Amino acid sequence: MRSPGDRKMYRAFVLRFCMVILMTLVMTVFSVVVSGKFGREGLVDFFTYQPYNFTIALPLQMLIVAPFSLRATQKIAGAR
Repeated sequence: MRSPGDRKMYRAFVLRFCMVILMTLVMTVFSVVVSGKFGREGLVDFFTYQPYNFTIALPLQMLIVAPFSLRATQKIAGAR
């Protein structure tokens, strides 16, 4: 049987994972637009760089940014 804490941790994990996916999509689209490549060339660049962005962003987000932001948020909320 699951406890409420397990459910909360699962929701936090899913939220963080979805944030990484959206962040990498936006980063990749932005880089293609800024490079000035459109049409087929832009599409090829998108699918070339998306895996690299995802590979770099996922561990960075899950291991460093997410725990740091959670602690900072808890500290700020506790200070009020």
